[in-house]
Amino acid sequence: MPPLSDLLHHQSFDLSFNMALRPSLLLAVTAVCCFTIIIALPMDGFATENKCKCQTTTSSRIPPRLFQKIEILPAGAHCRKAEIIITKKDNQAVCLHPEARWVKEMVSKIISKRAERETAMPTVA
Repeated sequence: MPPLSDLLHHQSFDLSFNMALRPSLLLAVTAVCCFTIIIALPMDGFATENKCKCQTTTSSRIPPRLFQKIEILPAGAHCRKAEIIITKKDNQAVCLHPEARWVKEMVSKIISKRAERETAMPTVA
């Protein structure tokens, strides 16, 4: 049997090792818990009024002559994905699929026309 001093020295080493490991272990467990909570919570917002407006989308082409209003809502705190909403002349709102080819082309045209108008306007000094 080893002398008592060797046992005490060995025990203090284990104790100091465990004490040094505890903060790291606590930090790791806390990080895992926080990461799990962040991933589990939806980004659609915490308040009930902050939700995506579009529950379903369509890729079907809609003739521009039927458009009354176009809303382009970028992704953000209210919704994880960009939303494009057409209000037709009969006041029917239609959500368009933002990845549809014709929708991308339409949005590009709108953005370029808006940029042209802004650059064409004279600046007031």
